[in-house]
Amino acid sequence: MIAFLSLFACNPSGSDDPYDRHDTVPHVDPDGPEPEAEETCDDTLPAARLVRRLSQLEYVNTVKDLVGLAPTVDFAGDGAVNGFDNDAATLTIVGLQADQYRLSAEDLAAGAVAKHWSDVMPCTEETRDCAVQFVTEFGTRAYRRPLREDEITTYMALYDVIVPEDGFQRSIQWLIAGFLESPYFLYRTELGSRQEGNNFALSDWEIASELSYMFWGTMPDEKLFELAAAGQLHTSDQIAAEAERLASDERAAPAVSRFIGLWMPIDRVSAVVKDAGLYPTFSAAIRQAMEDEFSRDVQEAYWNGLGISDLLLADWSMMTPELATYYGVAADSSTADADGWMRVDVEGGLLTRGALMASLGTATTSSPVHRGKFVREKLLCQTMPPPPNDIQIDVPVYTEGSTTRSLYENYTLANKDCAGCHDLMDRIGFGFENYDGDGTYRTTEQGYAIDASGEIVRSPHSDGEFAGPSELAALLADSSDVEQCYVKNWLEYATGTVIDIESTCAAEMVSKVKENGGGLAGTLVTLATMRDLRVRLGDATESDGPAPPVGD
Repeated sequence: MIAFLSLFACNPSGSDDPYDRHDTVPHVDPDGPEPEAEETCDDTLPAARLVRRLSQLEYVNTVKDLVGLAPTVDFAGDGAVNGFDNDAATLTIVGLQADQYRLSAEDLAAGAVAKHWSDVMPCTEETRDCAVQFVTEFGTRAYRRPLREDEITTYMALYDVIVPEDGFQRSIQWLIAGFLESPYFLYRTELGSRQEGNNFALSDWEIASELSYMFWGTMPDEKLFELAAAGQLHTSDQIAAEAERLASDERAAPAVSRFIGLWMPIDRVSAVVKDAGLYPTFSAAIRQAMEDEFSRDVQEAYWNGLGISDLLLADWSMMTPELATYYGVAADSSTADADGWMRVDVEGGLLTRGALMASLGTATTSSPVHRGKFVREKLLCQTMPPPPNDIQIDVPVYTEGSTTRSLYENYTLANKDCAGCHDLMDRIGFGFENYDGDGTYRTTEQGYAIDASGEIVRSPHSDGEFAGPSELAALLADSSDVEQCYVKNWLEYATGTVIDIESTCAAEMVSKVKENGGGLAGTLVTLATMRDLRVRLGDATESDGPAPPVGD
């Protein structure tokens, strides 16, 4: 694939086009040496060993599964890299968060003892032996691995100090708080134990957590714990079999929906600023319905074996009667399910859903720039640079008889200082001009018929003209750039690290996803077979991780 990211640099002078390039084919001597064998993912170095904190959502899901309660503390927000809030580099704990985790642990521990005593306790006798059993069993679930003897000793020492004065239940409460404050609970380890050279094989327990958080966004279930304890979760066949089970669980579809919602940042719709005078019906309820619509569309595709290309081309969407009325779409409300949702015929594909169109519009109208930039960066994985510092930016002013398209054609595309970059964004963004800033469909603007024709230019493999969002969707659905970008984003989300789109492993994963049918569920199962799920790279000075070695 062309190394395209380095080519993006605005051209203030307007002279030579910085995006024109001509690849040459090197001369090969027919009598020369045989070409080297193509490198495979297994020929490259594994990913680095990793420790990463649970994201806010992972923390919430995990404590719900562990103690049956949701946290009440309002945590400071997580950072994000490329839109994803589970990147290991940003998931650290600063002073304020440390105090919040302490308060949350104490609150959850008190609630667990008061409301879920019989669920968290494995025994009924209020004895030290029962406390040891609790520490051993609850600790294994909290740490997502067996406790070492010294760890059990430490927790029992705390028990011995508290129980004489405060009694058995109060002692258990403080033990729970201790587990929930522990870095072994708050962080996921992907460290493994040394094998050949500097390769570290992840333990069955670490792999169990990788799978559960990848597929469900929460801690392993009993089956994963059982397999890890038996040493039956470290071969590629064992992992693939378990991945199929996880993918068929009801928790998998919402997790996939959340990934796509972060990749295509539809959560912005809840807070995006809109002019209430121009868009009076764009209410909080409609915003939420739009976000739910997007999520339900992805989940509908997931359970029907569809892939990202199918979603880009989708001629249907899940709506409530209220949302259909807002969009002006004809729908039979009698077909709505018990929750008030129904499948409605509508053109345009996933990219034209209200949550995305409204999020990428301005406060008063559509925005070809934002929408085109979104396609470039999120679907084609081509980073656009900011405007040069020496360019004077004047926002186009609407006048009577002007349209959004005409303003940008006459300002950004006609301006030699701007055209170099905006040619790449605006021409794509024009394809969404049928959608106003509030996500509703329109055929005219200022009395003029909408022109939604456009063109993708200077992309590695996706160039082409289109007329309207459906033809744009068809171009993107058939694009190898989109396939590779989609997998690259999945790899980043699954591993919590930034991935080179041109890496051998990323390209190999694209081929495997296609071989497996390209469905959303199949993509996730394919990712679970990654070598980096099982092996990590360290150096000669590093020691084994805290979890037991593979097979022990």
